[in-house]
Amino acid sequence: LLASRYMFAAVGRAQQAESAGAATLDACVLQSVQNPEKVARIIARSFYKDLRKAGFVTQQILLVASEIIGHLNEAFTKTNAKTE
Repeated sequence: LLASRYMFAAVGRAQQAESAGAATLDACVLQSVQNPEKVARIIARSFYKDLRKAGFVTQQILLVASEIIGHLNEAFTKTNAKTE
């Protein structure tokens, strides 16, 4: 997660949005470890914005989201099969 392009983009956007006393990258990385749900939301928002900037329309973004959910479901199914 920390090496993700979206992680760094999201952190960069979050820093730009903060006031002049914005946290350093190190502080943002530390926060990501302490609050992964917040970082996940930031990454998702950044990914969505990147798709919109690339010209994707709502239906295409929904297809991308469905594909991601499909991969998560597949991984979840495989994990459950291993534990049974």
